[in-house]
Amino acid sequence: RTLYLGTMADLPAAPPPPARPSVAARISALVASLPTCTKLTAVALVVLYGVVALGLVSVEYIALVPGHSIPYLWNVFTASWLETNVGALAVSCVTLLAAGRVVEPFMGTKDFVKFILVVNGFIGVSAFVTMLFVYYVSRDETMLYKKFNGFQGIIAGILIAVKQCLPDADVALGAVKVKCRHLPALHLAVMLAAAAAAHQYLALFGFSLFGAFGGWVYLRYYQPRSDGSGVGDPGDHMSFVSFFPGFAAPLLIPCADAMHAYCCGRRERRLQTKFSAMGGGGGGAGGRGGGGGGAAKGVTTSDSGEAQRRRERGAKALADRLAEKQKKTSAAAAAGGGSDNAV
Repeated sequence: RTLYLGTMADLPAAPPPPARPSVAARISALVASLPTCTKLTAVALVVLYGVVALGLVSVEYIALVPGHSIPYLWNVFTASWLETNVGALAVSCVTLLAAGRVVEPFMGTKDFVKFILVVNGFIGVSAFVTMLFVYYVSRDETMLYKKFNGFQGIIAGILIAVKQCLPDADVALGAVKVKCRHLPALHLAVMLAAAAAAHQYLALFGFSLFGAFGGWVYLRYYQPRSDGSGVGDPGDHMSFVSFFPGFAAPLLIPCADAMHAYCCGRRERRLQTKFSAMGGGGGGAGGRGGGGGGAAKGVTTSDSGEAQRRRERGAKALADRLAEKQKKTSAAAAAGGGSDNAV
């Protein structure tokens, strides 16, 4: 008897490997996963850069030029949106898209827009006042006609919001992992080095410093809470001293207390008066390490719980966003594979 084994041609063909999605499909899936305001902000940066690069609008009408701010008052609010260097534009857009994917779902689109506008206004007004002060001290008129612009200040504010959302999450910067809580300080350090190299301290480091401080003040003391229980984020990870090394805390606590009194003093006195009128007793929220159960100034048990809930919502929003991205990537891969097989 002869056993016929057949030939290789008779064997069933192996299934083709799954086709990788095309570059266009992957880019489309990435763009679709980005929040609306984040995408529109990046588009606005690119469009404004193109308009100025093509000479359709003069830089003096958009950048902050203190000597021209009257009558061109709007440049106080448009300077932060203008990038005149394509490298800086690329870095700003990439950082915005990466951070906005975390912050916008956490805040909500409406509050994210409000946050960006507040930070933008704080940067413009602070830079304008600073240059007027420098002029009155130095009496150097050239200071009034220098051009200041760049998105780095708003980026600094957004990184403060990333610190609020996910303070203990790791971010891979190449081969190095950095905690989100350290991103604002890292950004300021990079901007300080760039400012020293380019001799543009106000445009680079000044804008970043104003953006970080303005973003922190808003998030710490004025941002409405999602549950309507009040304003501000009293969590320890958002305290003023948390942005500095621990050994500097004794020197910074008086400054932090002064800012707290300025931002919250009237509000706390109003609440204390209301509490007393209701017949309550005790010391209210308590001082730093004092009464009120040892809570920090302006921080109650419900405040700490709200801060924890904020962090949990931020982690959940990020997880949902990653899951949505994975689902859209898989759908794009399947669509790309189907189109390749059809061809």
